[in-house]
Amino acid sequence: MDFSRTRAALAAYHRVMDEGPTFGNSPGRVERWDRACLTAAAAAREAFYTEAAGEYTREECGAMELTRLQALIDESERPPPSFTRTLQAIDAYYDERKAGPQSSPGELGVKAWASECAIKIFDVRDTFCVEAGGRYTREECVRLRVEEIQAMIADWSTYSRMNFEQAKAQLWLV
Repeated sequence: MDFSRTRAALAAYHRVMDEGPTFGNSPGRVERWDRACLTAAAAAREAFYTEAAGEYTREECGAMELTRLQALIDESERPPPSFTRTLQAIDAYYDERKAGPQSSPGELGVKAWASECAIKIFDVRDTFCVEAGGRYTREECVRLRVEEIQAMIADWSTYSRMNFEQAKAQLWLV
């Protein structure tokens, strides 16, 4: 998506903000500046709504903070993550699960194997969190199952636009 109009509108908004009134200006000047700020912010939101091509409703765009709008633009221009290391960690986890307890078939061997599996799950979650580029916090990533991470990677174009609670709700539907 090309967000050139939105970028220009955001630049105009920042120019208006920078030209703000100083102490001692008349109330009329302050009011004109305030209206100019609101108008520039509305123009930026409307440009984003138009250029986002239906990804957000007009109401969502109208309520969106300009810092969030800027973050969405920056995120859309970033290339999608490859998740190579996460997929390798997932493979290692499944290999460990398939191998089962190796050293001793007794209770100690099972505990060691379960511990190894838990470490592999941690690696999957941690690597996903890093490769997702900060989209989800570590606390959120810890709540994901390996299968959920696989589903999110498979459809990253959808999940990358969701916050964590929306993503978890969507995963329940799949």
